Amino acid sequence: MLHAILHGKAAKVSVQGVDTRWRDLFREREDLLTAAFFGRLAYLSSPVRRLVMGVLLDSELAEDIGDLESVEFWPRFDLEDGGNFVEPDVLLQFSRLFVVVEVKPPKGGAQDVAQWRRELNAVRVEYGSARRSSEAPRLHLLALGNNAPHWQQLAATLLLEFTGASISISAQEWQPLARGLMHLLDECSGGDRAVVEDWLRALGLFNISTGFPDFRMLLPLGASNFDEWQALLEPSKWATPAITTAWPDWRQLLQFSTRNPL
Repeated sequence: MLHAILHGKAAKVSVQGVDTRWRDLFREREDLLTAAFFGRLAYLSSPVRRLVMGVLLDSELAEDIGDLESVEFWPRFDLEDGGNFVEPDVLLQFSRLFVVVEVKPPKGGAQDVAQWRRELNAVRVEYGSARRSSEAPRLHLLALGNNAPHWQQLAATLLLEFTGASISISAQEWQPLARGLMHLLDECSGGDRAVVEDWLRALGLFNISTGFPDFRMLLPLGASNFDEWQALLEPSKWATPAITTAWPDWRQLLQFSTRNPL
C-alpha cells in the first residue's frame, strides 16, 4: 500500500463524505505512519533490527533487549479505576524488554506526560502478572515525535512515581530518526535495505528529510547510464565537509539530468 501511495496509484477514499487522496490521508493520520514504520520492524534481520532500535532508543539499551517476540498495535488495557482504558500505539515485546511506544506525527499534537503515566501503569499491571513468571519484564516507554524541550525533566519526575520498578523513558524526534536511518543504509543489504528505504520514503511524505541529499536511490532509474551516474555521485565529489561556507555546485548534475530525463 505504501508504494501505491508513493506512486499516486492509490484511489481516493471518502472521509466524512469528502473524497481524499490517500497521500493526504497518510500525512494526517498518525495510525498510518505508525503501521508503516513499526509493521516492518519484524522483517529485519536481528543485527539490523538491533541497530534500528539503537537509533530509536539508545545503542547501549538496544544491546540488551533480546529477541523480538511480538509487535502489537493499539493494545487496549483497562485502567484500575474500572471505567477507562488506555491504548498505546505500539507494544514491542522483546525477550528482555517491553517497549511501549507513543507516537505523535510530525504535524500532530504534543506528547502528554499524563498519558505516559496511564500507559506505564496499565502495561506494568497487565504484564507484571500476565507473564505468570517470578520476574516481571523491564519496561521502557519511547515517546516518538513532538516532545517538549524539557522532556527529560518531565520523565525524571514521572519515574519518581515508579521507584523500585524497572522502568525507563526515552524520547526521539522524526528528523534525527531519519538521519539515523540514512546512516544505516551502508550497513544494510537485501531485504534489510529495502525496509530502511521504505521508511525513508514514508517519512518523505511528511517532508522529513535526512538533512543531506542522497541520490543513490536514483541509480536504478538511470541504469543505462550507470557508469556516468556513479562518477557523478562519488562521495568525494558530493560529501559535505564538517564546517564549510561554500554551497555545492549542482551544475554538473543538472546538465546530466537534462540530457537523460527519467
